[in-house]
Order: sequence, then C-alpha cells, then structure tokens
Amino acid sequence: MKLRISHKLIAMMLVILIVPNIIIGSVAYFIAKDQMDNLGRTTLKNGVEMALQLIDSANKQVEDGELTLEEAQERVKVYLIGEMNADGKRTISSPVDLGENGYFVAYDEKGLELAHPTIEGKNVWETADTDGSLFVQEQIKIAQNGGGFVEYSWALPTDENSRELKITYNKMDPNWGWIISAGTYEMDFNQGANQVLIALVITLAISIVIGGFLSYYFAGKISKPINSITNHVTEVANGNLAVHVEELKRSDEIGELVNGFGKMVHNLRELITKVNGSVHSITSTSQNLSAVAEETTASSEEIGKAIGEISKGAVQQASDADDTFNATVELANQIQSLSDKTKLMSEASSQVVASNKIGMTSVSTLKDKSSDTEMSVGQTKEVIETLTEKVKEIEMIIGTINSISEQTNLLALNASIEAARAGEHGKGFAVVASEVRKLAEETSNATDKVRQTLSGIIDVTSIANYEMDKTKLLAKEQLDAVMETEQSFKKIAGSVSGIESIISDVNDNIQLLVSSKDNVSNAVESIAAVSQQSAASTEQITSSIDEQLNAIVVVSDSAQELNDLINDLKLEIEKFKLQS
Repeated sequence: MKLRISHKLIAMMLVILIVPNIIIGSVAYFIAKDQMDNLGRTTLKNGVEMALQLIDSANKQVEDGELTLEEAQERVKVYLIGEMNADGKRTISSPVDLGENGYFVAYDEKGLELAHPTIEGKNVWETADTDGSLFVQEQIKIAQNGGGFVEYSWALPTDENSRELKITYNKMDPNWGWIISAGTYEMDFNQGANQVLIALVITLAISIVIGGFLSYYFAGKISKPINSITNHVTEVANGNLAVHVEELKRSDEIGELVNGFGKMVHNLRELITKVNGSVHSITSTSQNLSAVAEETTASSEEIGKAIGEISKGAVQQASDADDTFNATVELANQIQSLSDKTKLMSEASSQVVASNKIGMTSVSTLKDKSSDTEMSVGQTKEVIETLTEKVKEIEMIIGTINSISEQTNLLALNASIEAARAGEHGKGFAVVASEVRKLAEETSNATDKVRQTLSGIIDVTSIANYEMDKTKLLAKEQLDAVMETEQSFKKIAGSVSGIESIISDVNDNIQLLVSSKDNVSNAVESIAAVSQQSAASTEQITSSIDEQLNAIVVVSDSAQELNDLINDLKLEIEKFKLQS
C-alpha cells in the first residue's frame, strides 16, 4: 500500500519523538543504576578502610597504655555497630551509612563472629547461601589476600522467604587479625534508579500523547492542500473543468499554488464556455450560409431558364436579383458577427495561457523551495556532526579532571592515616583530609554525571543524524510530487495550445468567407445590372450568370470547409466537462 505524505510525516515525527526518549531514558536508567551500584561498593570499601584505620588508632592507644585490648576492641565494636544490649545483641547505630540494611561484621580466621548485630560469638565457618556457596570462607580468603568484594544470595531481614543479592567488602586488619566485612543488599543501592525509571516512563507517555496530536495537526496542514490540488490536477488533465477549487487563506507557496490553479481552471472554464457558445453560433451561420447557397443556386437555374424567355421574364429576373442581394447582405452580416466572436475566442485563449503560466511559476517556486529544504537538511547534518566532535573533546577534558580527583582522594586517604597515627595532634589535620576527600569524591561524581550527559548527547545526535537522512529522503519525495504536478500543467498547456491552433484555423477560414462575401456582393450587383440591360444584351446576362455561379461555388466550398472545422472543434470541446 502506498503511504500518503501525511502518514509519512506523522510516522517520521513520532519516530523522532519516541526513539530519542526511549534511548535517553534507558541509558539514564542503566547509567544511574550502574553508578549507584559503584557508589554503594565504594561506600562499603571506604567503610572497611575507615574501620581498619579506627582499629589501628585504637591499637596505638593499647600500645601506649591508655586502654586495655578488651576496652579498645569493645570501643571499635560500639563505633562500627552499636552498644551491646542485655540480650547479647547490638542495636545498629553506626555513624557510617551502609544503606537501609547494611552493617559491619568482624570474623577471626576460623569464622568466629567477633562483632555482629545478632549472632556475635557464633562460629559461621560452614554457613552457606541458597546456592550452597560457603561465602564466609570466601570472605576470609579474599580478606587475607589483600581485600575484595563477595556476592551471595541472602534472606531479607523483614521477610525470610525473600532472597536478594547481598554485597560485602572484606579486608584483614594486620593488628588484631580481624576480618572486617561491610555488607548490604544491592537493592538498597538501586532505589533512586527505580524512581528515575518511573519518572522517565511517565514523561515518555505524556510526550507521545502531545507529540502525536501535534504531528497529526501539522501533517494535515501540509498534506491536505497538496492531496486536494493533486486530485484537481488529475481531474483537469482528464478534461473535467467542473471541479471547484476553494481559495486558501495562506501566503506560503502551497497557498499560491492552490489559488493560482483555481484561477487558471476558472479562466479555462470560461474560455471553453465561450468557445462552445461560439460553435453553436457558427453552426447556425453555416446552416444559413448553406441555405443561401441553395437559394442562390435555385435562382441561377431560374435565370438560366429565363435566358430563352428574356423578353417575357425580365421583370421576374429583376425581382429574383433583389432577393439575392438581400440574402447576400444578411450573409455578410452573419460572417462579420462570426469574425467578432472568433476574436473573443482568441482573447479568452490568451487569458488561459497566461493563467497556465502563473500556475507553472507557482510550481517552479515550490520546486525551488523543496530544493532549498533539501540543502538546509544537509547543512543541519554537518552542524550535528561538528557538535559530536566537540562533545568528544569535552569528554577527554572530563577524563583528565576525574584522574586528578582520584589522585586527590588517594592523597586525602593517606593524610587521614597519618593523622590517625599522630593521635591528638593530628585531629585537625584529619578533619582537613576528610573534607578534601569529600571534595574529591564530589568532583569525581560530578565529572561522571557530565560524562554520562555527554554520552547521551552523542547517542542522541547520532539518532538525529539518522533522522536527518530520512528527512532528506522525504524532501526528495516531495520534490518528485511537485515534478508530477508540473507535468500535469504541461499537459494542460498542450491542450490549450491545440485549442489556440484550431481557433486560428477557424479565423483564417472566416477571413476567407469575408473575402468571398465581397465576391458575392459584386456578383449580385452584376446580376442587377444585367437585369436592367437584359433587353440590350443576352451575352452580358450569360456572362453575369457565369460569374454568379462561380461565386456560389466559392460560398458552397467555404460553407463545407467551415462545417468540417466546426465538427473538429466540437470534438475537442466535448473532451472537457463544464458542469458537475
């Protein structure tokens, strides 16, 4: 099935609206989810590193004799988890935010829970997750090898039947030999990403509804006049001049094309109407001319018979000469009227030619505008490609800033360690190092968001570049449609040219009739003179009769030729439909 221009425009605009929104939304969701996962993992790792620094600081106090080992260890447990309750459990009140369900755990090398919110003092060496993996042993092994992440499936605290992925970061303390583990559920990291996904879905739905309405509205504004004028052009090309073209109150090229075509059809319809009326008049005149020719022939026969009876038929001959003269005068008047109407037909034909030229000019202007549109689409495509290159250059600069941020974060961490080693004298420096680390992390987060945005822009510009190619193809199809309209106008011009040629032939033959009219008048005057002198010279009468017969033959031939031209003109006029 052949798609109309309106359908193509609506489909193109909806694709341009929906595809970028889906891509941007999907990319934003997955990037946000990935970044939140990375942020959660970084939080776990930083929490463990902080706990190791805390143990190192507490151990120095033990070495300096300020605390006993048991006091120092309990202080670390209280800071990481919370105070021990009477039931042997700890209420989680750590200042370190590990997520809604996150907390610290400390093992020894044999799997004994040295610090835990609920099962402190229990050995969990053989504990396995739902897949049968001995994750505690894996945590201890990774911690002893320098630290790392462990993932396993575990029941939710609020629902024992629900299993979710849990992530822990594990590292061994060199002072007490503790395996410090900080863990939480991955779903705690993704709550923000899920909210982003819901907002994007709602925004996409609203955009599709509004964009669909606007696409339908503007597509109709463009395609309806083009479809209407195309149908009218086809009708006129097939000879139907009864079409009614409504005037458009628009000042653009489409309005000029429709209004110019309507004016041309109106002028052409008036011309054909006038030609049709003139044909009827010419037919009547031709019939009168034939009757006059027959009557004149009959009179000549009577005159031939009267030659043998000149003496007794002179009066009758004079009367017949008077009748012939009156008929000739009437014939001359009708021929003159026919000549005037032919001139009107020629002027109307010129008006049709002028209207057709106006229509051709409008089509040419529309064709030029279509070419300009195609060129503008190409230039827009070049601008989008240049924008993509600039975005890539900005992304390289963001990479350099991110590298500086990571180095600053590492320096801040080293400064915190040195401040912890300095004890009371390094507290001020520790605060400064902490603020520097936060600033570095915020810088890293900001550069990551900028990089995400730039990546989205690159993807969207690639889609826009693809849509520009489709728009360029659509502009070419529009140009092809204008070319078809131009061909229809050329067909109309050819038909009008044929009518002009026929009218020219009719005019030439009418001029011949005018010339013949003078001959007939002269012949009739000669007949009258011969009638007056009939008694004096029979030879003069015979000569006048011969001249009259020759003139009648000319009139008869002209009348026959005029009838043939009228028949041809009728056939051409019948090709056009003037009334609905």
